[in-house]
Amino acid sequence: MANQAALNLLALDSEEQIIGTNVNQWILCNNFSVYKMDQPFPRHLNQTWFINSGEYVKMEVTLLPLPFDEEAQLTQVFIKESDQIKLQLDKYKLIADHTTDMVSILDLQGRIVYSSPTYDKVTGYSSTDHIGYSPFDFVHPEERDEIHTKFIELIQNQETTTVEFRYKKSEGDYIWLETYGIPVVDEGTVLNVIVVSRDVTVRREAEERLKRNEYKQRMILDHISDLISVVNSEGIYEYVSPSYKKILGYEPNSILGKSIYTCINSEDQQLMKETIEVLKKNKKSPPVRYRKMDVKGRIILLEGIGMPILNDKGEMDQFVIISRDMTEKVKAEQAKINEEKLFVLGELVAGIAHEVRNPLTTIKGFLQLITPHDDGEFLEYAKITMEEINRIEQVVSRFMILAKPFSEFRENINIKRLIEESIQLLKRQGILNKNRTKVIVEMDQPAYLACDPILIKEALVNILENAIEAEATKITISVKEENQQLKMIVTDNGLGVEEARLKTLGEPFYSNKERGIGLGLTISNRIITNHYGKMDFHSKVGEGTAVSIALPLKIEI
Repeated sequence: MANQAALNLLALDSEEQIIGTNVNQWILCNNFSVYKMDQPFPRHLNQTWFINSGEYVKMEVTLLPLPFDEEAQLTQVFIKESDQIKLQLDKYKLIADHTTDMVSILDLQGRIVYSSPTYDKVTGYSSTDHIGYSPFDFVHPEERDEIHTKFIELIQNQETTTVEFRYKKSEGDYIWLETYGIPVVDEGTVLNVIVVSRDVTVRREAEERLKRNEYKQRMILDHISDLISVVNSEGIYEYVSPSYKKILGYEPNSILGKSIYTCINSEDQQLMKETIEVLKKNKKSPPVRYRKMDVKGRIILLEGIGMPILNDKGEMDQFVIISRDMTEKVKAEQAKINEEKLFVLGELVAGIAHEVRNPLTTIKGFLQLITPHDDGEFLEYAKITMEEINRIEQVVSRFMILAKPFSEFRENINIKRLIEESIQLLKRQGILNKNRTKVIVEMDQPAYLACDPILIKEALVNILENAIEAEATKITISVKEENQQLKMIVTDNGLGVEEARLKTLGEPFYSNKERGIGLGLTISNRIITNHYGKMDFHSKVGEGTAVSIALPLKIEI
């Protein structure tokens, strides 16, 4: 029961509003053990009570036992309003009524005791109809537990907190709220919580769109083959694309913070500096080719273009460099140029070979008729002349290889046998014996290749001749099958080739030899290429040269 004084004190209209309710919901207190019957009476307490007008009032409370039957007792509570402290929310309401943000006041059970008029405009709910309701019921289910936990922590820690969450409007859709929770503390006790919320839906949606766009851009950057980097005005990398790992072998994070000139060929650094100055001045730059060293020390040819990133003042704070690996393209262009050279050469050779061979045959025949009848000094001259004629015939024969088109004839050949036949040919010509060069063949298991054996033998003999004439005393031929390819590496310990000249090997009329015309490796390269293979050269002066040949085991025509 509750007398009229109690009803007046609690701002209640009738006794029915309090009968049957739990005393805990009226009292701001974390410990209700004072109401247990096993403790002595009377008890005098100071408590803070919640009254129906939306205020907290400090009360002086006296608890006395009330006899009821013989076995049970009820507690009779005498309440008197304290004149010392009366907690009112009028000052908070006055501020809240004139702010554009939503302001709510919650009790410690998380129920709304006040909402500002802005609450109606933002959520669509009436600010008065929601008094006594919990705002957590309108929080999105995915964030509800987290927000409720934050509310409890705010009360326990008595510290302001900031959260963002989705809140359900009266129409059923959700908006994003940025909310500040502020505890109201009196004498170390939290009385209520002021909640200030702002609709940040537009900002959150913009952030989500930005994230999606950034994700799309990152997906593009992560899968693009070009090298993309962002460099500041001081030439320091601030971003590099994942393609740096694929093309150059460097982890992107290992490049960040380093100079743009890192790993750029020293001969190209001045060109890059001049290009950047042009970019700063004209806000654009022409494409420029430069060389960069990859993680394995190989030179990669790149073609890049720079684009400025301007600040609000129109000044270039950063610039973007987009570069493309041109190494293979340039090799292909050079191969095409060489092929065109060979074609022109072949046309020329086809026209003059017949005219050269006819007089050579006549001269050689008459020389053979004369020499048996002369045993003097002329015989020595005739021998030298015959050697030179044979050399001219050999050159003409090699010219003819370049002149005639290659056929698609293929025969399954034992590679070890083909190598041995090539070595025997050099022995019969006296080339191996003259230099006392030792040839070693390394092969784990028998290997077979579909090829034109005469042409492949010609290519191999040319490579071996070059090694022998480079004063090699040891030549190693290693053969293995790998990734559907036959890989053959011919390594010698000869004089080696300078790096500047290494790139010209295989080009027509380039030779390191006094008597050579530079067709041996050219012919070998063309033979390998027409077998859909590839030939590479690696050399170091004073240590020797390695010629790598890769031929497909199966050719689809």
